[in-house]
Amino acid sequence: ATVSKPRELLRGGGGLSPFRGGSLGVSYIDQRSWAGDRFRILSANAGVVLPNGFNLSVFAADLMSKKAGLSFGINLTKALGPQRSASVSLNRSNNGNYSKRLAVSQSAPIGPGMGWNIEASDDIRQELRTGFTLNTNALQVNVDAAFSDTSMVRVGANGSVGWMKGLAFASRYISDHSFAVVEVGDLAGVRVYRANQYAATTNRKGKALVTGLLPYEDNRIS
Repeated sequence: ATVSKPRELLRGGGGLSPFRGGSLGVSYIDQRSWAGDRFRILSANAGVVLPNGFNLSVFAADLMSKKAGLSFGINLTKALGPQRSASVSLNRSNNGNYSKRLAVSQSAPIGPGMGWNIEASDDIRQELRTGFTLNTNALQVNVDAAFSDTSMVRVGANGSVGWMKGLAFASRYISDHSFAVVEVGDLAGVRVYRANQYAATTNRKGKALVTGLLPYEDNRIS
């Protein structure tokens, strides 16, 4: 289906931190299509950092239509380590339905390693969802699965190939970031870090490709 651009679009918002560890935000969108249909939404959010690694956030949104009610949600997150967290949330949709969700996840590192997530909900449209991400020096593999009335499994992979300074390489998707070749004499198996996070390992010629660099900025590689 072809989606046309809106005829008119007004968007605004702002945020502030009234105290350390707290945040408030508000946004407004007013959009009108070429057919004359109007869409307006006013939303607000707030968050606060709690002791012992807990974070509490709430949001509310009003579609500003007689046929749509107020939607809101509350989410409590607990950090379980540098890359792992658990959260529980309660949400109300604008049609008045409530849903509860429990999630545990581990984010994938910038270099080789794995990440995963498991979500369980009492929403019949998405009762259980899992995901797995594997980063290697050559590519990234993603596996997603959702189980409900209609279940699905999706498997994908992405990467890049190139040649630079005598190094023919296959790497994870470079996207719009920059990259560099690191040379460490002829030492193989040397771990290379970007911003103090493990990013790559040198090959038998002492070379490694480091992706995800910020273009036109200083990048710390060690």
